[in-house]
Amino acid sequence: MSSEAEQEALLKLVESKKPKSVKELVSIAEKELGYPPEKTLKHVKALRDAGKLVLREPSLLTLGGYLFSKKSAWFWAVLAWVFATDLAMLLIPGDSPAAPIRWVLGFVYILFIPGYCFMNALYPSRDELDDIEFLTLSIGMSLAITPLSALIAQYVTGEINLYALIYGLSLISLLFAASAVVEKYDLEAGRPVWPKRLFEGAKKVSRGGGGSGGK
Repeated sequence: MSSEAEQEALLKLVESKKPKSVKELVSIAEKELGYPPEKTLKHVKALRDAGKLVLREPSLLTLGGYLFSKKSAWFWAVLAWVFATDLAMLLIPGDSPAAPIRWVLGFVYILFIPGYCFMNALYPSRDELDDIEFLTLSIGMSLAITPLSALIAQYVTGEINLYALIYGLSLISLLFAASAVVEKYDLEAGRPVWPKRLFEGAKKVSRGGGGSGGK
């Protein structure tokens, strides 16, 4: 059997058995295909280099594992900045000597954080934009989201005040960030992100309805 045929057989084995680690794949290949461990590891490396096989850390197979991995460090950084800003607005008076801390946190927060979370939710793979484009659009979206949050705060509280604006932005940012984490996890797990699943489901329903209507 040629190397290409052996690799195809290994890929079919991965699809059917869905091993959770290379070690498990080596064991299954030895049992099902009769491949010695050295041959399996050689084919795994070749398939990985060719982009036909993606190796993931076992912890990334669960949402909890992904959330506490290095890939979600940005989420915890956003969470820390949101918490620090909210705490500074609550505990540091405007005329306090420590007020510059509050101003810096609030300025960066309003200028960047909401748009950054939104862009991560909109482009979870980050493949379509380079870093400069992503940063620029994050700032632009923040400048668009902040006035909208101010209007919502005015509608809910009857007036526009700094506290309502900051806490409203906190809620919006965390919702976008949580959505982005789920979408990035779906990509890591090899599933389409939820908007694509929604559109695919709608297409299936539409096709099914059209087919039944035609009978």
